[in-house]
Amino acid sequence: MTEAEWFASDWPDNLIEHVCSLRRSALGMTDSWDEDRFDYRPRVYVRKRRLFLAACCRRIWRLLPPAAKHAIEVAERYADGHASEAEREAAVALVEAAGKTYWPEGGEPDAAPDRSGGWHALRAAGGAILPFKDTGYCSTTLWIGPGDPPFLDHDSYDGGFSFAACYAVNAVAVAESDPGIDKDTFFLRWRFLHPSIVVEEGLTVAGTRWHAELMTQCNLIRDLFGNPFRPVSVHPAWLTSTVTSLAQGIYDERTFDCLPILADALEDAGCDNADILNHCRQPGEHVRGCWVLDLLLAKE
Repeated sequence: MTEAEWFASDWPDNLIEHVCSLRRSALGMTDSWDEDRFDYRPRVYVRKRRLFLAACCRRIWRLLPPAAKHAIEVAERYADGHASEAEREAAVALVEAAGKTYWPEGGEPDAAPDRSGGWHALRAAGGAILPFKDTGYCSTTLWIGPGDPPFLDHDSYDGGFSFAACYAVNAVAVAESDPGIDKDTFFLRWRFLHPSIVVEEGLTVAGTRWHAELMTQCNLIRDLFGNPFRPVSVHPAWLTSTVTSLAQGIYDERTFDCLPILADALEDAGCDNADILNHCRQPGEHVRGCWVLDLLLAKE
């Protein structure tokens, strides 16, 4: 992947695979072989991947039932080491129970299709709270079938990583009756809305709501990882009490609109790195795991 491709990509998996590959190489890690899936999987960026899924789900917050919202809050705390394994398992159980509303035991998922987006949103949140097996690709294959009950029986794929991001996109498309899915609802209900696959099916990509959501997910990944072609380091002199206090407050309270204030404080501390300052001041969505905040708080 080139720097231009990094900023132009509209497929999140490509971006995640690239940064995971870079991290694996930097750490001198070898691939691990998963005989069940016949592929290789690097064990890196577990925290950032979970925060990415949480960010995807927060974008569809209005579609999430209470159990799913709770799961995302637990997932974020779990990613940062502030929630226990027992809390994570309890959150999974709540999502599983809520899933029976959409998918009764033994029922067929296409028997009563959900047009509210709630089914997909709940699946997305469930993927975010499941444990990552970390024995496989940071993403997964292009096919995720509905499987059999229980509701979240997809941990044999990839621990829910790309599965969750996919269903967050589907939730938006279904809830907003995106014309890009109405032509073939069964095909696009269970598959990744991958632009190239949709084009092959003769369906619409440009201008659809689901494609816009995919591009937003790509921007979330760029917020999490920055520009891997221009690594940035922090000078210790920049880490004044004002800077670290502001950064911690923004992270904890999600007050990302205060990032321009953080940029001013960094400049006052002598920071002259354009990538850092511009990222703090640029418009657009920022989330927990933002590469500048992580850098200043030594989180990754």
